[in-house]
Amino acid sequence: MDIPGRAAAAAAGDEWEQDQLAAPMLQAAEEGDAPTIQRLLSAGVGVDVREEATLSERYSKGWTTGKTPLIKAAQQGHAAVVRLLLEAGADVEARDDDYWTAMHWAGNNGHAAVLRELLASGAHTDPRDAEKRTPLTYAAIRGHADAVRALLDAGACGVAADRLGKTALKLAQERGHSDVVRLLLDTAEPRPNGGPATPAARARAAAPCAAADGTDSDASEAAPAAAAAAAAALQRERDEALARCRALEAEITALRARLTAA
Repeated sequence: MDIPGRAAAAAAGDEWEQDQLAAPMLQAAEEGDAPTIQRLLSAGVGVDVREEATLSERYSKGWTTGKTPLIKAAQQGHAAVVRLLLEAGADVEARDDDYWTAMHWAGNNGHAAVLRELLASGAHTDPRDAEKRTPLTYAAIRGHADAVRALLDAGACGVAADRLGKTALKLAQERGHSDVVRLLLDTAEPRPNGGPATPAARARAAAPCAAADGTDSDASEAAPAAAAAAAAALQRERDEALARCRALEAEITALRARLTAA
């Protein structure tokens, strides 16, 4: 005989048990504890459980809530745990409450190996957050050359602009990350005889990149004149970045000469 409310009580009990096991799962992912994660998965804990925090914790400690185990592991650079979670069916496109994916956290923290694991599992190369920034944007801002290279090798959009209209190149240039600047400059078509990039290469580099939600970027309907203007602006940006790199190299050479003379 079915007692009224028994199913609801059982469901509530299951939900309570899941909530109790969510914290250990998230902690294990953050610490890179693969054996514990495997045991919890075998016990039936959901692979995409989410972190929760009170409002006071969020604002007093600056926590970003809503992270899944995959996001936690990607944030900390635990590539083996990332692979384990992905094999268990983790949602590679899950977002936290700040609209960041595991890709954003891996790019921001410079975890190139994690980026490759995520990309190999089908992660979008260019998911945008609320500021319209991509993993490449954050890797460039932080100066993580290996992460930038991993993203570019996977086809990430090198000219995606954020809400303020700044590209990864511009942001890296502002922060003096010369190695990242050079990597981004090298995404253009090889330059004949060492000269400027060809008009075709500039136009291709300035073309809109597909957004992660399946739509095109804001420039997707741009007229040819607008595309040409974007190409010219990108070339100016590249020229400025190269000039800064050369000036910095000249300063370093002069400093070495003074040190040798001393």
